[in-house]
Amino acid sequence: MVRPEHAKTGAQHEVPLTDLMRQVIAGAPLTTSPLLFPAVKVSGRITGWTVRVDDLRQASGVNFRLHDLRRTARTLMSRLHVPEDIAELAIGHVRADLIARYNKDEAWEGRRDAFTRVSDHVATLIGACERAAVIPLRG
Repeated sequence: MVRPEHAKTGAQHEVPLTDLMRQVIAGAPLTTSPLLFPAVKVSGRITGWTVRVDDLRQASGVNFRLHDLRRTARTLMSRLHVPEDIAELAIGHVRADLIARYNKDEAWEGRRDAFTRVSDHVATLIGACERAAVIPLRG
């Protein structure tokens, strides 16, 4: 769950966990913090994202911004044929005023399916599943 104070919309946003997400979480070190990925030294929120992303950008040789992760997930949902309205809800966008007034469905099953499609696609790309077709790069 993304708490309202941490969400772009200011509203609580629940994210269904996929098997791949659970594997990543299971690999995280155990802490006494209520946060899933707390800062190492203070067990609070991670800060300094600009520096962290700059370091990762330099180490990876890939020019990206933190927001690109969200954009990539949304783009993959489109490519994986997730319906537009479900994909928008999945990444935390809210419905337009009139639609939101009458449609109170949180589309949990649809959002779970959207994240499962993306996770399965990523698992295939990284070789985390049996049907993965990963070709080693030389260089």
